[in-house]
Amino acid sequence: MSWWIWSALSALIAASYYSAGASNTLVVALIDAPCILIIAILSIRYGERKKNPFNGYCVAGAIMGIVMWALSGSPSVTLSFLLFSDLMAAMPTIWNSYKRPGQEDIFAWSMTLAGNILNLFAIERWVFSIAVYPVFQCLIVGIICVGLFRQFNPYFSINTSRFSGA
Repeated sequence: MSWWIWSALSALIAASYYSAGASNTLVVALIDAPCILIIAILSIRYGERKKNPFNGYCVAGAIMGIVMWALSGSPSVTLSFLLFSDLMAAMPTIWNSYKRPGQEDIFAWSMTLAGNILNLFAIERWVFSIAVYPVFQCLIVGIICVGLFRQFNPYFSINTSRFSGA
């Protein structure tokens, strides 16, 4: 579910980010769009087909963010709502990284985190409208990576059973 929502959002985020004044850090946003679409298409064959209410709530939250974006006129406000939608799209993947870390590719997510950290060094002016996207990406992917890396260290584990109704 995450990849399809991200696919729809990535082009909107890149456009909003450009409108907000980003230049050097815009490259990551522009590269994300086609890559995310390819993964979304691959998820049709290789992804999880099981539906659950949590994914539905995340989709609803992402749609709400897009609607709020459509109603706003400011690039910074637009970017904030799109990032909220992006966060809602990330929730199923974050959940999966903690609940079933073996189902996510730890190498791919680690390289994504490394790329996002490098993108922080490309920030030309540390103002909200330019810094928010690279910082946001580092935080989200970092949270996913923590979930994935905890499978290698039994002392670094978070009990997620209390959230599953078990």
